[in-house]
Amino acid sequence: MLDRAFGYFHFVKCVGLTPLTVFIILTVLACSTSQEPAPHFTNSLGMKFILIPAGEFLMGSPPSVKDRFSSEGPVHPVYLDAFYLAETEVTVGQWRKFIEETSHSWDKWSLLKEYSPGENYPIVFINWADAEAFCRWLSAREGKTYRLPTEAEWEKAARGGLEGKNYPWGDEEPDGSQCNFADKNTDLPWTDNNADDGYPFTAPVRSYPPNGYGLYDMAGNVWEWCQDWYDWEYYKNSPRKNPRGGTSGIDRSIRGGSWCNDANIIRCAFRGFLLPVVPSHPRGFRVAMETEDKI
Repeated sequence: MLDRAFGYFHFVKCVGLTPLTVFIILTVLACSTSQEPAPHFTNSLGMKFILIPAGEFLMGSPPSVKDRFSSEGPVHPVYLDAFYLAETEVTVGQWRKFIEETSHSWDKWSLLKEYSPGENYPIVFINWADAEAFCRWLSAREGKTYRLPTEAEWEKAARGGLEGKNYPWGDEEPDGSQCNFADKNTDLPWTDNNADDGYPFTAPVRSYPPNGYGLYDMAGNVWEWCQDWYDWEYYKNSPRKNPRGGTSGIDRSIRGGSWCNDANIIRCAFRGFLLPVVPSHPRGFRVAMETEDKI
């Protein structure tokens, strides 16, 4: 120990630095090499991920919300550790790369021509196992832990830092400028003929403004699979920290609504559910990543 101390002071004397100067330099270096995750990053596939900060938010919607479903309540505080979420839904081009590099069986290419006709459109006709397979492939390819987001993670991310609002942009109902939903371009019983988003089916990713976290299409465009088994009563007894949904079930949770849903269904708090084996034209997904894999 004495030899080490002597060597240290000999070095300081030789280079002409005072012990205080050396202390300041070492402190700055320690801060610059900290293990805090970066605010965003882009992987080798070109997928940009945004850091969703750790903290508490209010999950669910109160009874005062028009056409609210009972599964959305009660409103309850949830604390989440930090995580990354993809800036956009997985695109046709990214899905094509996955299929080219694996033996995953998927035969819906002809159906994409109508609903998602370009590489920069969101991939659709995806079931839960398809989405999970993509995450496993991406994890192995990139050496990081990719997965589907939990319902709680999805809802916090969708809100973009806005507390208690119906949509990622606030409480104002969509008019076609904020998102892709069932507007005058669709032919459905619940079509909103007073709104025009410009698309009869899916829209290319980033076609509408991002939310407060910089995430696109958190309302509308395509439904997004979550990790959780769906439980209608889950909010009544879910854990306050990092809830993961039911341990078993029949349906998996889906969030965000799609191009063929009305304004009520694309709210941040709306909880959708579907049999995990079902692929369909409004169903896609978005990828999350663990922050333990420091960037």
